Amino acid sequence: MALKADGTVVAWGANAHEAPVMDSLVSLSATVHDPHPGDSLSLAWTASGGSFSDSSSPATSWTAPSATGVQTLTLTV
Repeated sequence: MALKADGTVVAWGANAHEAPVMDSLVSLSATVHDPHPGDSLSLAWTASGGSFSDSSSPATSWTAPSATGVQTLTLTV
């Protein structure tokens, strides 16, 4: 995993620089941790294109759009 100074993930996994094919399925997984016991964490995946199987789950699948272009995927905790 590679991080920017602000903690943003810029690369992950074995094929971090391999672009998905149009309409292909990409598996995503995140691990979140709160150092304060008892706190409840929620998360949301968003993307500039394509769709998620479950945008509020830490483990989800993203289907790439059917058009070419750069897509941005974001995980907000």
